[in-house]
Amino acid sequence: MSRFFKSWRNLCHRCSIVVTVSLVIMFLTIYYFLQGIKEEATNGSYTTQMFTPAKTKNELIEMLTTELKNMNYPITQEDLEVAIASFKIGTKYIELSRQPLKCVYRPRLTDIWISNKYWQVLRLTESDKSDTYLYIYGAYLDTRVEPRVRIIVVSSIRKTRGPKFCQFWYSNESRVEVETVISQSSPWVWDHGENYHPLIFTCKLPQDVSKSNYTGLKSENIPNSVSLVMDKCDTATNNMKIIYDVPLVQHDFGICFKMLDFPMTRISKPLVEMIELLKILGVGGIHFPYLAVDNETMKVLKYYEATKFVTLKPYSLPGYQINLPLSRHVHLRTNLEAKRKQELIPYNDCYLSNIYRYKVIGILDIDEHVFFDRGPVCSERRVRSYKCFHRTDSVLLVHNHYPIKCLEDQHCSSKHIPIDYAYIHHHRGISEFCQYNATSDTLDVIQNPFEYDPLIKKYAVEVMKQRDLVLKRIQNWDNNVQY
Repeated sequence: MSRFFKSWRNLCHRCSIVVTVSLVIMFLTIYYFLQGIKEEATNGSYTTQMFTPAKTKNELIEMLTTELKNMNYPITQEDLEVAIASFKIGTKYIELSRQPLKCVYRPRLTDIWISNKYWQVLRLTESDKSDTYLYIYGAYLDTRVEPRVRIIVVSSIRKTRGPKFCQFWYSNESRVEVETVISQSSPWVWDHGENYHPLIFTCKLPQDVSKSNYTGLKSENIPNSVSLVMDKCDTATNNMKIIYDVPLVQHDFGICFKMLDFPMTRISKPLVEMIELLKILGVGGIHFPYLAVDNETMKVLKYYEATKFVTLKPYSLPGYQINLPLSRHVHLRTNLEAKRKQELIPYNDCYLSNIYRYKVIGILDIDEHVFFDRGPVCSERRVRSYKCFHRTDSVLLVHNHYPIKCLEDQHCSSKHIPIDYAYIHHHRGISEFCQYNATSDTLDVIQNPFEYDPLIKKYAVEVMKQRDLVLKRIQNWDNNVQY
């Protein structure tokens, strides 16, 4: 009997160890799972959020306006009234009624088709009865020649007949004007690539609106938003706020960066160095679209955004493309054509949003700097890369290396700046991925790298001083800031 109890005791002891280890593993698994959700939520892959209930109507309105900010939807008074009513406890159904303006109904928030948070949608039925989807990203008032509205769109297919009309909506909610789409262009000028094709539609404004109305001041003749439709009287499924930002002072030049996609790479320290260098070089402002970055990098970006020197704008892929941060990164890294096409959207969004803010806009990658220097420069320097600074008084559509289209269909000419005056620094660090995807044209550059240029050293002391100062400020900055 004693042997039995001894065996039973040993068995229980072993079981308790197994149970303890199992519980530890279970709790660790739950902990890391929750940490993973928190990390993914920071990068935008989870849409479920915890809310603090609004205590007043104004708080609810502010929360709703913030939620819709990056969708560029012009929220109306009717939308706000419906929202306030819908959040009342016990409300089961809200009866809505409206009267047409001319033959057109103004679209409500509940009429809008939304794709991946930041895109609005128009469905077109093509001549072969198939459906094409237009994913609308932004609308911009352009008064550089004649008043026009440019609308950035991604089409689900390359060749589409496109929409026929623009419905213009005004701050006076009883006013609407309908005008024709007068042109369709694309910043992607190559023949290949059928899916998710970038397009720019242009609509004229009503004939009674003259250029003299557009002085940078608010005017009742400036439309507040625009909807793309196939028929004049269609009830639109999109309504994009028109961007028209004319500052009191125009800076000489600004920088639009390629969209940031670094979900697993910490770039916070070199990012601070780059921003501080651009400030020293006299840049008037920097604009960052982003897909995903780590927490430290986001805090750096939010810090500079608070100083008004940096503008941030979240981005997502339209349509049925994957938008989970890690999977999306893999998708773009293994599908360069899709990546190149998508990059054209934030390039042109940034450019058209800032044509009045800067005289010249440069488009750079995160590892590039442009230097202006009249000092000694090695005449044998191998220049294999170049960048274009676009004049905002003449260029319409941009690529990261050159202009695609100029105003009034003029020929876009580029002037090459001698390297003894200005040139680009492309920092080292060619990855295995770049080598794997190298072409015959780029393989020589990879195998025979550029010469080392010490020019940046003359800025090093000031940049490192500012870097350390900024990093210290960021460390002591409000850790509870929401981003």
